[in-house]
Amino acid sequence: MKQFMRRKKVRGFIALLSAAASFMMVSIPTLAASLGAMSVAQSTMLPATTASYTLNFTTTTGSTLKEIDFQFATTSGGSTKPTNLDLTGATLGTLVGLSGSWSLDTTGATAGLLKITYSTGVSIAASTAIQVPLNNIVNGHIGDCTSSSTAYSDTCYIGITTYSDLGITSVDNGNVPFNFTQDPSMTFTIGGVSSGTSTNGVSTTATTTYNTIPFGHIIINDVNYAAQQLTVTTNAPNGYSVYMKVSTQLTGIYTGTLVSPFSGNSATWASPQSWRVPTGTTNGTDTMWFGANTSDTRVSGWSSASAKFGPANSTNNVVMYSSSADTGTSAYVTYAIEGNIYQDPDTYSGNIEYTIVPNY
Repeated sequence: MKQFMRRKKVRGFIALLSAAASFMMVSIPTLAASLGAMSVAQSTMLPATTASYTLNFTTTTGSTLKEIDFQFATTSGGSTKPTNLDLTGATLGTLVGLSGSWSLDTTGATAGLLKITYSTGVSIAASTAIQVPLNNIVNGHIGDCTSSSTAYSDTCYIGITTYSDLGITSVDNGNVPFNFTQDPSMTFTIGGVSSGTSTNGVSTTATTTYNTIPFGHIIINDVNYAAQQLTVTTNAPNGYSVYMKVSTQLTGIYTGTLVSPFSGNSATWASPQSWRVPTGTTNGTDTMWFGANTSDTRVSGWSSASAKFGPANSTNNVVMYSSSADTGTSAYVTYAIEGNIYQDPDTYSGNIEYTIVPNY
């Protein structure tokens, strides 16, 4: 009986040793260290432009290197290629800090991955500065990564990983940002409009140029219309506002009689009204009206203002507006003038001023 019990104990002890031995055989993967002094120099950051990318980094771990991966991504540590970035034609420049016959592998280019490989490998000490020029890369577009398409800069990332073999055992890694940028730009043009042009519910009766609005001879109780065409292009991410004001009130050059801003039907710039004959009976006070209309329905109060007018006065009134970048929008500003029998006959002149304010 005693002998039988001893055998049971021995078997139990052996089983325990076997379990312990199995536990000790579990392997723990080695974690890659972070690369140091990472940077990327781009020959140009302009969107959709061919550029060279010179990547610089310093090794943290001494090792034999056989592969270095460059993952172009929309986010730090990500693997999604910036949509319009084109790596398929990339070429390898002269390496610094790496000896041997390294070659560029572009088979993963459509997924944003470029690799340089050297199957023999080269021994690299810790703190070695390495430079890898990647040429003939076509930049992506603003909006591909972390910004909206209406911005004028965007930040993307390149994940860099070194390997001691061909893409299995990583040594060091890290992420470095790069950018697509375009300089803030804006163009604003004023164009003349021919007589007989339909502009937001009215037909012009005079031909203008970019810097003159000659109404010609004005018949009593007969409204005259003249227009100018404004065009704006800008990459300002928050758009712009174009203002118009009468900087010098229309005044008779002989009598000094003034032309009043249109106020028929209690018109304001925020609440334009249909045109009507001037109602004043005292010369120079509402006996001749000067008003304006904008065809830009983005302007507050003008979403449904066909053939309606607001006062053309000394206030900076918005005649064009955008809340985002604009690739090229045109709008008509149409002016109306009419006098009644109480207005002095004269030759009238004045000045209109446009101001555009981009919102960056």
